[in-house]
Amino acid sequence: MPAVPKDLPAKYLALADETGVDIRNQVDLERVTGLATSSLTNFLNGKTRNPTNETWAAVSRAFKVSVDRLRSIRDDEPEGESMTLPEGAHLLNPEQRRLVSKVIEELVEKQRLTLELARQKSGGLRDSAGDDAKARARDAEFGDAADSFERDTKQRRNGDSSTGSS
Repeated sequence: MPAVPKDLPAKYLALADETGVDIRNQVDLERVTGLATSSLTNFLNGKTRNPTNETWAAVSRAFKVSVDRLRSIRDDEPEGESMTLPEGAHLLNPEQRRLVSKVIEELVEKQRLTLELARQKSGGLRDSAGDDAKARARDAEFGDAADSFERDTKQRRNGDSSTGSS
């Protein structure tokens, strides 16, 4: 009995719908691209660190999109578990929540920049001086947000402990 075709990850099904191509599973995509099953599986799941230009071109042709569009779909949202806040996060006051959100936003932006730099480097498009300056600026912003959060937390602890002992 033949194996049941493996469904494509949701973002690729959405892309197929968007572009009107008739690709519903990996067998369809293998047929259109000519890529081997293992290569295609690793590409779709983001496990191929540096896909070849031929792989990018074959998959982008199959979905009738540019390589840049395909890169943004594949690299923008790495697969992984969703994040949940730690137990007790509901105890944070509005300012602490704002600071936590700011730190998370900075981390996400830094990760996006890292992914973009890796993509540019693998494609030979990296502008070293400009990209390094951007990375340093993001690191400084993240550091400022983290420092602010730490100061605020210490101040609240000191204020809470001095008022809580009366």
